[in-house]
Amino acid sequence: QDGNQISSHLFNGAPFWGQIDGNGTLWVVDRGDRELVKMTLSPFTEISSHIPPNGCIVPESLGVASDQNSIWVAEYDCNQLHQFDIVGETWSATSEPGVTDHRALCVDHNGDVWVPESAGRAVSKFSSTGSYLGTVDTSGYGNYALTANVDRNGYIWVGVGTGGLVKINPGTAGGSPGSVASSHPCGGFAYPY
Repeated sequence: QDGNQISSHLFNGAPFWGQIDGNGTLWVVDRGDRELVKMTLSPFTEISSHIPPNGCIVPESLGVASDQNSIWVAEYDCNQLHQFDIVGETWSATSEPGVTDHRALCVDHNGDVWVPESAGRAVSKFSSTGSYLGTVDTSGYGNYALTANVDRNGYIWVGVGTGGLVKINPGTAGGSPGSVASSHPCGGFAYPY
């Protein structure tokens, strides 16, 4: 609350993105060591690290999000969405032809996973089991689809580069995605983390 550093952890690689799950565990994508790192917060200690079977957490793993049972990792170079089961500590991966350049992701209130695709200027929706559900086109709103976050009302907010932000109606749980509800130019490059 006062801005002072409480604790720190030295990574060998290059930690890029972190997420605290519902159990209070911190998960960090370490791009340098190509692994997902599980950490306690008090004390701030590494518990374990996990590398997907195909080794596809590479220097461009840019996003991590969690639901009740999984950690999701968006992977840019291999164009895959990885799901790590936090109970069984097993990996699975999914991809959809034409869905490329995963930049980030978020998990909505229904457990569906939203992945911006910067090359396609779109946002893809996957079910909580990794099934591809559809895509919302954002190409008319900005030059990239870069980030995704969910608000308290369940809308998905996507940073679309120089176009600002778009607000997406998520549609039905486990079903087809909705559509762009509104756009919000911000006068700069929208890349919200």
